Amino acid sequence: MSPEDELRYLRGLKAARASGDAELEAALMEKLQPQSAPTANPNAPLQHDFEAMEMFKNIPGDAAAVGEQILQMVSSPIDTAEGLWNVTSGFAQKLWPGDQDNEKYANAMMDDIANKYGGIEEFQRQLQNHPVETALDVSSLLTGGAGAARMAGVKGAKAVQSAVDLPGAAVRGTRAGWAKMRGADKPRELWESAIKPSTVMDYRDRAKVADTALRERLMPTKGGMAKLRRTKEVVYGKVLDLIEEADATGRKFTPGELSNEVRKLQAEWKKSSSPGSAGNVASLRKFMNKWDLDLKRQKKRGERDSLEFTPSEVQQIKQDLYKEINYDKLNQKGVRAVEETQAALARGAKNRLEEMSPELAATNRRWGDLADLEPILERAQGRISNRDVMGIGVGVNTAGGGAFGGMPGAAAAGTAAFLDRPLVKAMRAQRLYDALQPGFLTTPGVPFGLLGHNLGYLQDYSELE
Repeated sequence: MSPEDELRYLRGLKAARASGDAELEAALMEKLQPQSAPTANPNAPLQHDFEAMEMFKNIPGDAAAVGEQILQMVSSPIDTAEGLWNVTSGFAQKLWPGDQDNEKYANAMMDDIANKYGGIEEFQRQLQNHPVETALDVSSLLTGGAGAARMAGVKGAKAVQSAVDLPGAAVRGTRAGWAKMRGADKPRELWESAIKPSTVMDYRDRAKVADTALRERLMPTKGGMAKLRRTKEVVYGKVLDLIEEADATGRKFTPGELSNEVRKLQAEWKKSSSPGSAGNVASLRKFMNKWDLDLKRQKKRGERDSLEFTPSEVQQIKQDLYKEINYDKLNQKGVRAVEETQAALARGAKNRLEEMSPELAATNRRWGDLADLEPILERAQGRISNRDVMGIGVGVNTAGGGAFGGMPGAAAAGTAAFLDRPLVKAMRAQRLYDALQPGFLTTPGVPFGLLGHNLGYLQDYSELE
């Protein structure tokens, strides 16, 4: 006897006793008597009692296991958990009779899932024990919430789409849809939230280092730092090769050619009426006069053949200037006007070299971007390295959410805590950035929304060491 029939007979028995209908009561009692078990079919699938709470308990561990390989974009954790609850509790409710609230969400996918897994029993077992892995797998059956809605037919389509649609824009929990997320600022904002670069940095500088990390696919881990340093070495090797090619042309540069940006800066300060402009001009002239005097003394002592510079020497001048600027800033001993003069001279050196080789311009720019990112990523790695992927917050939030919101609350709170881990957020930012690149094929439609929107591009994050 099915659970539905048993409950129907019990309800009838209660009504028969209330009305005093002894004949009906006897008939129903007979129906409710235990029956001999039918001969078991050895080929039949095993029966499985689905436990929703067991499924929710398994979410964090399964998410961590899956996450190391394919952790992807996630939007609002609350909406995500509600969608998960609507669909999965709908499957659970189909085991009991009655027109329960969430059963309608499950109807949209039952046929396809039965075909995929060989039966609902097998799906229930997999869903309970490996909820996140199953969510990712099931998403390949769908083309998004709209597809699931079409399975369900016109009636109830809006409700089904609401439950299983691709979680909407990753920023601020909006459910506006995939098209609304297609902006470079979304993964950048998520990355900054994970890495927490200095708030004293200009917003353009923060955006630049975020773009570098995402473009180079660098995680805030020991492996990510090692990859960054290896990449810097390779890029700088390419710079040296290009400089060597430039040396072979015989081209040389005069101090005046390198000072073009300095002259622009001097003209700007001369036109300025702000306090301190005259002092800035004086500091600039003092620095440039000293540089000119040092060059002449070197030539007089035989340390230089001429007052002109090879491309290799121009590259060295540029590097020395940037090192001096960074040292003074770090030790808070620099004079602002002098630092700006040094930076202008370094820019002039860089521009003259890049005029010779457009490829050198791109390579120098890439090396500079990596150099700017290095201290920021290193600080983030040090901050994050002592924190495990899950953290105590996942358990605490799950318990707290369950206390106030039952199983949906537990799932929502636990999921939110897991997704708020810095490393997880950095990985989510990377996955979203990857998905927004031209030519990247997406497969939207993760009904449970815990992880991912794309099963066509599974990346093993080897940086996570």
